[in-house]
Amino acid sequence: MKTTSAFLLLSSTLSSAALLPRQANNTDTTSVVSSTTCNGRTYVYNQLAGYGFMPGDAYDKFGNTIGGIGSGIAIPRDSWKLNKKGVYSGTMFAIPDRGWNTQGTLDYQGRIHKFKINFTPVYNNNNATPVTNNIELRYQDTILLTDTKGNPISGLDAAPTGPYVQYKKFPVLPSTNFTGDGFGGPGNGGTRVVGDNEGLVVASDGTFWISDEYGPYIYQYGRGGKMQQAVMPPPAYIPMRNGSISFSANSPPYYSGLEDDVNPEDPTTGRENNAGFEGLTMSTDGRYLYALLQGATVQDDGTSKANRRYTRLIQYDTLQPPPAVVAEYVVPMPIYTYSNGKTRVAAQSEVKYVDGKQFIVLARDSNAGHGAASSTNFNNPAQLSRFSLHNGGAQDTSLLNEKWESLALVPVTPSNNGADGQYFMLSMSDNNFITQDGHLQDGRFGYSDPSGFN
Repeated sequence: MKTTSAFLLLSSTLSSAALLPRQANNTDTTSVVSSTTCNGRTYVYNQLAGYGFMPGDAYDKFGNTIGGIGSGIAIPRDSWKLNKKGVYSGTMFAIPDRGWNTQGTLDYQGRIHKFKINFTPVYNNNNATPVTNNIELRYQDTILLTDTKGNPISGLDAAPTGPYVQYKKFPVLPSTNFTGDGFGGPGNGGTRVVGDNEGLVVASDGTFWISDEYGPYIYQYGRGGKMQQAVMPPPAYIPMRNGSISFSANSPPYYSGLEDDVNPEDPTTGRENNAGFEGLTMSTDGRYLYALLQGATVQDDGTSKANRRYTRLIQYDTLQPPPAVVAEYVVPMPIYTYSNGKTRVAAQSEVKYVDGKQFIVLARDSNAGHGAASSTNFNNPAQLSRFSLHNGGAQDTSLLNEKWESLALVPVTPSNNGADGQYFMLSMSDNNFITQDGHLQDGRFGYSDPSGFN
């Protein structure tokens, strides 16, 4: 069995420890996996309710591998339904980041995938009768992302120095000049606006807000994928080298090219390499956008994995043209300790607005799980065993994936739109396009990841 982005769906209650999802076959309303209280509000995790996966060699309508879709997901609330048979369904949009990049970046065009999601909850089964794959994704469409001129948004790293692309009424945009076809083959080269897409919000008008790590920027794209506006954050977020803006993340291309020598490797101020706006969310009224850096800025000790704890959350009012900064917040990330006693900050991978000033943040350790050197601890082992999954041990298809990077909240009772405080929380993993049968460049570029994993 080949696995790529995997899905976990947790049964959760957000408002009160006394409220549990109403489940026809759940007679035990006192047992919960865990709970926590934030500023007087209690959040309860009842149980793992579902799991699913996609084949590692799945491809989209353009012939490209569907990988990395756990980078960002969104399920429009008005699409979420429950039928008389107890099956939930909805529309899910998902963004990959910058394509297969374990060996270097490529001219992979940014995109948004559209899926039909079907989910039949499983409650209170035990590991003697495990369940598998009760979350199903059916591929429907792919929307390609372009800049305001209709040119593809590229996954290549930004150039270390300008001049960068700038269009009328737009800020300077992270961009690069590339040679050949952008995949190491012959071609005419060109200039591309670049994006390492990580966060996704679907607005009520059907447009897409996407946060990026290179800038770090926030972009709005139309229904057809064309860029409508770009939001440049305050100077403290912008990466600087040698006194000038330098959008490079020191992620040179797969082939030998223009961006191989970035000096210095780390910016002197601004977002750290590959640690931009990893999380993006919107208030329930559709007015405010919130973007969260993966870790601290360089000037806040962001180059140290042991010290990059204090990251930044920025709030924008989207009703003002262009979106205006309303507030900025310092967010301390959790710290964990290795078996050797060394500590590390668990950088964040996603943020999800609940209401008021309450958010859910997904923090992770990375480099752990299926296809990685060590094991991950995303979930309770007893809960995982109910779906034939495990933490640690053999590198088999039941080992939980690593790089859980996305969150979506959908109501247990769609008819009341979450008014009872009962939600399912869905998370997906980003597999970095790792497969032994990969295809990009509309099927013309084939690859096999040297890890040997799928």
